[in-house]
Amino acid sequence: MKLTRHTWDRLSTAERNKQAKQIAKELPEGFAFESLRDCTLGTQKNTVAFFKQGKSEFALIPATTATIGYDATRLWEPTEDEAESWRDSREEGYVNGSIKKHIQRVTRRPKAVNIPTLLVETSAGEFGWEPIVSNDPRVLAILKEHPGSQRITAYHGEEGTRITRLPRGKILAERMLRLTHAELNESLRKSGYRLPTS
Repeated sequence: MKLTRHTWDRLSTAERNKQAKQIAKELPEGFAFESLRDCTLGTQKNTVAFFKQGKSEFALIPATTATIGYDATRLWEPTEDEAESWRDSREEGYVNGSIKKHIQRVTRRPKAVNIPTLLVETSAGEFGWEPIVSNDPRVLAILKEHPGSQRITAYHGEEGTRITRLPRGKILAERMLRLTHAELNESLRKSGYRLPTS
């Protein structure tokens, strides 16, 4: 799928619908074109094609060249809240030096990059939890300890248990999987996805 931002911006609504339906045919099984929607951010307004796969929604990002990074020489002053947070972090030993020098040290300088055509999931998903039975001894102990809580996440050492109370008295209980970064990436790859990269 190769589609540039320049081409997309020149299409009529009917042509965008046709293009999005064609893209949907080229995607893996389970993807479907959902709709075109106008999206705004500040002064920018773009018509975006959205696709569905199961419960997940994805936005089509046409290929473009963009400037990314942070210009550390631009005029900027931290707000009082930002300055206070920085002072607290410095006193606790998490950071050192000035906030401006730190930002300059940890950010990349601006540069132009070529971004390929992408489908980007529109909301963050969560990995690393698997369902467990609601009568598991850990679950029962947590429910007894937190009788009125709707959602509870409890940790015993590195092991996590999460419980969500659903309508009609049902319980969703989950156990946190211990996944390394490599295992998480491999699991995503097998599902046909990947994490965003810089």
